[in-house]
Parts: sequence; C-alpha cells; structure tokens
Amino acid sequence: MNTADRSIALIDTALRRRFEFKEMIPNSTILSDNIEGINLQKLLETINERITFLLDRDHTIGHAYLIEIKSKNALCNVFRNQVIPLLQEYFYTDWRKIQLVLGDNDEWGKSPEDKLVLVTKHYNGTEEKILFGVDLDDYEEQEIYELNPLISNGQFDNFPISGFVHIYERPSKG
Repeated sequence: MNTADRSIALIDTALRRRFEFKEMIPNSTILSDNIEGINLQKLLETINERITFLLDRDHTIGHAYLIEIKSKNALCNVFRNQVIPLLQEYFYTDWRKIQLVLGDNDEWGKSPEDKLVLVTKHYNGTEEKILFGVDLDDYEEQEIYELNPLISNGQFDNFPISGFVHIYERPSKG
C-alpha cells in the first residue's frame, strides 16, 4: 500500500467513525415508465443487472441520472455526457463490455442504427501486416469503436427511440 492509499484509508476510517453511512441503492420505481415510449424503469434495471454481472453491484448506475428526464433528446444527452463516459471509466474503455451493457452486441440483435456504440473498423491479420509491415503477436484481431454519430454529434432528433427500448427489450426478428 503506497502513501496515498494509506492516507485515503485513514480518512475513510475517520469518517466512518464519526458519521453514519446509509446505502442508497438505485430505485427505478421513482422513474417514469413512459417517456416517448421508453420505459426508464426497465432501462435502468437492465443496465444495472448487466453491470452487476460484469463488475459488481457497487458500480450500478443511480436513478439520479434519469430522474429529470422528460424527453428522448434529454435521455440522449445524459447517455452521451454522463452514462457512457461512466461506463468507459468502469470498463477501462473495454468497448465490448460497454456494448454488452447497452445491448449493442451483435448477438442481442439490434440494428446498426439502434446502437449507441458501433464497431467502425475491424482489423484482421492481413490488414495488420499492411498497416505495420509486420505481424504483431498481441494484435491478431482489433476492433475500433465509436459512439453512434447521431449521439456524438448531438443529432438527438434523428436517433430512434428503439435504440433505448432495445437495451431492455430484445428486438424481434422481422
């Protein structure tokens, strides 16, 4: 344990001796079940169940992120500026896991326009050799991810409602 860790541990111990701490778990029941057809309760519950599975329950997303949401555009803004950056921090930019949390993995069946996180480039061994001139042992297959341009560019009106609905409700095979 380094000096900084020890200092934080001492502060934590001192605070816990002097104050009472009450756990506040996310409460989805206080959220709307219909914002332009999006059920915020199910959305938060599904995301948190996936986070709990992949990490632990201490990393769940609190209801405060969604409590003021009154429109799909406001939800897009919260996802772009708060939820997705938080997931990036939680998963150390492991975009594959972020896709799993958001139901953006191909196995879930979302259409590309419904995905919040997209694979924009897939490198295989041949492309690797062209790019670097050598075969890099640690990089057989690489994928490059980015936010859906409609989200990252703030074109929220054009992002489909189904992009959020299909986080908690698996798309039907048409």
